[in-house]
Amino acid sequence: MKDQPPQKDKEPDSFKEKLARVKYSVLRNKFALSAGALILTGALLSNNDVDTAQEPEKLSYSQFYDKLTEEGDKSIKNAFITINEDNKPVIKGEFDDKTPYYTERPLTDSGLFDDLKNAKKDGKIESYDIIQPDPPNAVLGFAAAMLVPLVLLGGLMAGYLYYTKKGGKKMEPTLPQNNQTKFKDVAGADEAKEELIEIVDFLKAHKNGKTMANNLGGQCPTGVLFTGDPGNGKTLLARAVAGEAGVPFFAISGSDFVEMFVGVGASRVRNLFDQARKSSPCMIFIDEIDAVGKQRGHGLSRSSDEQEQTLNQLLVEMDGFNKDTGVIVMAATNRPDMLDSALTRPGRFDRKIIVPHPDIKAREQILNIHMKKIVIDPDLDIHEVAKGSIGMSGADLANLVNEAARTASRRNAEYVTLKDFEDTRDKIWMGAESKLVLSPEERRTTAYHEAGHAIALWVNNNKDLHKISIVPRGKALGVTMAIPETDKYSMHLQDLKNDLVMLYAGRMAEEYLYPGNPTTGADNDIERATGLARNMVTRWGMTWAGNKENKFGVVNYAPNSLTGAYAEKSQQTQEHIDQEVKNISIGAMEEAAKLIRDHEQEFTAIAEALLEHETLNRQQIEDAIAGRPIKSHKTEIKAGNDNSPEEKTGKALASQSTLSTPGM
Repeated sequence: MKDQPPQKDKEPDSFKEKLARVKYSVLRNKFALSAGALILTGALLSNNDVDTAQEPEKLSYSQFYDKLTEEGDKSIKNAFITINEDNKPVIKGEFDDKTPYYTERPLTDSGLFDDLKNAKKDGKIESYDIIQPDPPNAVLGFAAAMLVPLVLLGGLMAGYLYYTKKGGKKMEPTLPQNNQTKFKDVAGADEAKEELIEIVDFLKAHKNGKTMANNLGGQCPTGVLFTGDPGNGKTLLARAVAGEAGVPFFAISGSDFVEMFVGVGASRVRNLFDQARKSSPCMIFIDEIDAVGKQRGHGLSRSSDEQEQTLNQLLVEMDGFNKDTGVIVMAATNRPDMLDSALTRPGRFDRKIIVPHPDIKAREQILNIHMKKIVIDPDLDIHEVAKGSIGMSGADLANLVNEAARTASRRNAEYVTLKDFEDTRDKIWMGAESKLVLSPEERRTTAYHEAGHAIALWVNNNKDLHKISIVPRGKALGVTMAIPETDKYSMHLQDLKNDLVMLYAGRMAEEYLYPGNPTTGADNDIERATGLARNMVTRWGMTWAGNKENKFGVVNYAPNSLTGAYAEKSQQTQEHIDQEVKNISIGAMEEAAKLIRDHEQEFTAIAEALLEHETLNRQQIEDAIAGRPIKSHKTEIKAGNDNSPEEKTGKALASQSTLSTPGM
């Protein structure tokens, strides 16, 4: 016997064989699932007792009984007794012409079976029988009941998994060729642009395959946080950085990260930063970052969990960047006090840039940019427009220019004049002129009310009186407009007291005209004066009498700007605060009443001039006080153009006599 050759040990499966077996297993499982689904569908369809054939004719029981004994095309051929879906006995069958019929059998008829038996015996019907209904299939019934909920649940789970994995739609960057914004397009933010120049140099260096550090080894910031009021150009600055560097620009809002499903926002953050790395060098700009970057630990809801998970992922992604990724993160917010401290720390946002409201020089630069798009009067002095637009942001100035052009267009003018800008500014600040017609008494009351504000401004000289009017605008029956001599960023106690006197002077003017019988027109004045007086006590440690009689000390009792919670204080302290606010109000009212009595002649001259001309600019107010003839607006070429040399720039102040009802 020949020796058998020794068998080799079985070689382990190759990778291809294992892969083939896995594929076969997957296909087998898919086939089994598909077959099971088909079987279940077929069973459900087969179990559905729906007759797709000819619709049966419904007979009353008496008609059925008559046809049972008839002969002809419509006589009964067969009859089968069964139970329908409503658990009622029915009779189904065919006529001799093979058309179907059915009828309901009354429970009181006990002789039906004998009648059918006799009819078959006599040859009038071919057959009859009693059919027992099929017992319900418990498994298929349960499967049918659960099919729709399972499909809906599966769809929700699939959507959740998809959004969690993909993070929603893919972010597409704004390419350099589609972003032509440069620093020259951003006016009035010179300090901010200086801070951003090295960011531009950093991105350009990475674009050319280099790294950048200063000669002392300092590295470029990896994150920049813009703060400031709305409309001052935070987003525009971010676009200008990307435009100057010529790199892709990802822009997204903080609210885009927050979703209903927990985990989707975090996935979207990962997706954004992954795409940014692939597009390096590039820039990410997150607008309104406070929507996702709020301080953690202030909520217990599911939405709070989602926000915190998204913030945690953002913190991880920002901290994970090294200095050579070529990705700069910029963000903007109007509420930096709401941001989590871990987000604003160095290493994430190394540089914080405040974008303030423009001063007069910046306003003039911004107006120059926007006025290039319209046709303006060749003699227009842009400096005058800038002086009259105090307190406006860059967005406000853009709107001012656009609305002035529309105002000029409505009167079919060849170009936009200074009057168009002034009319538009008054409309933005005080509302459009109303067609409300005042009675002679209300008109006189409003004129004296506004004259009271005007004489207080004139005497104290703490603001530069610009214009007064008794033409109704919006809810205001009249308005007094003033422009500060200079831009002010802090105020002395005397300045605040002068403001309070001016606000209460309208009410005291009504008391002068109708002693003991004032109107509700001082509603807005009283509200503003009360707020100012309370701030003097609770925020700035001031009283009407000054520090000599300050019983509170320099202590802040104002509510927290973030939470709204008031500082802890006793009931006695709160009562003292309320009393001091009243003392300030009483002191301002007494001072206003005294001022009107001391300057009664000038006060009444302004009021009577208002009744005659309705609107007075500064020059006309001076003429009224001096007793000179007042030139009417209708005879002026450029009404409202105030060329007074004393007028300087600053923040506008307007006092309105409001249209209100008692109790509002």
